[in-house]
Amino acid sequence: VDLLIVCTGCDQNVYEQLNALVSCVTCVTFEESDGSRQLIAVITNISSEKRSMKDKKPSIDAIEIVCSHEETIRNFKDIIDNYFKVQSIHIQTSFSGYICHKSSS
Repeated sequence: VDLLIVCTGCDQNVYEQLNALVSCVTCVTFEESDGSRQLIAVITNISSEKRSMKDKKPSIDAIEIVCSHEETIRNFKDIIDNYFKVQSIHIQTSFSGYICHKSSS
C-alpha cells in the first residue's frame, strides 16, 4: 500500500533518517528561500524492524499523510513517533490540494 507524505519545516537529516526506515519510490526535498526545507515522498514499504536511535531526533514542523489503509497509517505513525520530533500530523484518505513553494522574489 502506497503512502504519500508532504513534510514542511524539515531538519537537514530528515531525508537520510526516513530513507533508512522506509522504501521511497519518489522522494523530493527542496530548500526554500527562507532556509526551511520541504520533503515530498511516496513510500511503498515500511520496515517493521527496530533501528538504533541517533542521538537527536530530526524535527519536522508538519507532516501530511495521505493513505486510505488504516494499518499502514498506524505503522508509519509509529515510526514517525519513534524516530522524529513532529509538531503536527494530519492524515487524509485522498490528497487534494497544492504544494506551496515560496519564491525568493
